Amino acid sequence: MEARINKFRPNPREVEREARAEVLARMMADHEITMEDILALPEGSMEIPIPRKHREEEQPRALCSVGDS
Repeated sequence: MEARINKFRPNPREVEREARAEVLARMMADHEITMEDILALPEGSMEIPIPRKHREEEQPRALCSVGDS
C-alpha cells in the first residue's frame, strides 16, 4: 500500500531542483547574478550564488584634500 502512495509523491530532489531553478531565474531577471556566476559554481552544485550587491566590498572613498594654496 505504501509503495502505491509513494508512487504519486514528488521526488524530493526534483522538487529542490525546480525550486532552485526558479530562484536562479528570478535572480538573473533582477540582475543580481549573471550566467557567469552560475557557471562558476561546481558542476552539480545545488548552491545559490551570492548576489552582486552582497559580494561587492565597499570601496574606500578617496580622500579629497583642499589645500590652502
